[in-house]
Amino acid sequence: MSQRIQKLDPNFRAAALFDGPFARDCTVDGCHPNDLGFSRMALKITPAISRVLNL
Repeated sequence: MSQRIQKLDPNFRAAALFDGPFARDCTVDGCHPNDLGFSRMALKITPAISRVLNL
């Protein structure tokens, strides 16, 4: 799956959604996000979504 995403957008890095302190604590099993992971994802994608929606 990640190879297919890279072909669509070579600049996309899923791990970048969880960077920062305690990055290893953002997933339940190294792949699926937990509460901290979802919170970090929201912080990262909110600016882009706001621009698209003109908020």
